[in-house]
Amino acid sequence: MVRPASNARSIPCWQSPRFARESGRSLFPTEHRRFKRGAVSIGAPFRRVETSHNGCSENFLGDGRIFWGDGNLDGVPVDAKGRALYSERFIHAEVFRVRADVNAVVHAHAPSVIPFADTNVPMRPMNHMGSFMGDGVPVFDIRKNFGITDMLVSDSKKGHALAEVLGNKNVVLMRGHGVAVVGPTVRHVVGRSIYLEVNARTQAQALSFGSPITYLDPQEAKKMLDSGENGGYERPWAAWKAKAMGR
Repeated sequence: MVRPASNARSIPCWQSPRFARESGRSLFPTEHRRFKRGAVSIGAPFRRVETSHNGCSENFLGDGRIFWGDGNLDGVPVDAKGRALYSERFIHAEVFRVRADVNAVVHAHAPSVIPFADTNVPMRPMNHMGSFMGDGVPVFDIRKNFGITDMLVSDSKKGHALAEVLGNKNVVLMRGHGVAVVGPTVRHVVGRSIYLEVNARTQAQALSFGSPITYLDPQEAKKMLDSGENGGYERPWAAWKAKAMGR
């Protein structure tokens, strides 16, 4: 579903820039530093999107680039303020363009997920905390549509191609690159990103046993989501944030 051109809803607290700053820090506690290279964006209902990259910065999104608004999802800055733009903003822009249900996007280069993007072994949910993966995770291979590139999703055409592969899923792996995770709130994408990395390590360990693996059934995953996925992120949220901020 294409995102509508305008939206008069008020912005909820969990999509506010202040909440996003706390959320960004929460994505990078010590055991999840694998996600420290990448970007998080929020698409607030008032149609202005903020993003920041290299998430371990002291003021995560404090140096955010507000790079589109007023119905413009082309990655054109509203006011760059003389700063260099995040080159892969088109991942975020094109996902927001085609997914009206998405209000937050994470792009990261977590090493643990790369093997599932670069091999024929599909990533599958190992337990209930991976239920957001449903029946599997698609892989975007930039070479298929654009030939030999520098691997960066650095324009709208590449971003649109990635968004098409993502489809209605919550995660898309990027061959030789990383991952994009989407969700309705920043808390969703932070929780999904953390548990995606945990799932990748758990699945790799299970594969090393050389024995058949019983993955989460798609219907089990659906029941988990229907029962309230966000509850699984609310409980550890304070601990994630406190650890990330050194408290």
